[in-house]
Amino acid sequence: MTNEVEGYTKSVKKLYNKGFHEFEDERLPNANVRFSEKFTLTGDQTLTTITIPAGQQLRLIYLNWWCQEGTPILIIEQAGGTSHLLPEGQVDAIKADAQKHGTYVNPIHVLEGTVTFKVEGVEYEGAEVALSLWGDMNSPQIDP
Repeated sequence: MTNEVEGYTKSVKKLYNKGFHEFEDERLPNANVRFSEKFTLTGDQTLTTITIPAGQQLRLIYLNWWCQEGTPILIIEQAGGTSHLLPEGQVDAIKADAQKHGTYVNPIHVLEGTVTFKVEGVEYEGAEVALSLWGDMNSPQIDP
């Protein structure tokens, strides 16, 4: 597709987003959402919450989480803000010591609204866990 902006012509390659059945401009991801922290748990606990502004999406591209001992599960939940009618509720449940890699084109998850990362099934107080993630949060490039 060709766009004309203030006197010059720019060719933009379009990619088809299979999840939302629409075309978007091809672009490089910019990893503008990053989180990495170690926690000492006192029980089931929320590790972090990311709020994605209305009209934007978070493409989760990398996730690493571990637990010193035990078998807790990392729960990812999504609530509200789903302009593409993504269902609210639990998105994923990941066993300890997991590492997931995705790409901008094939992310681990596409998320909207308020996303919560929490640990459930903590076996003892004082368990150490760590969570690292990064992703690309941007407006979906939708043709009118």
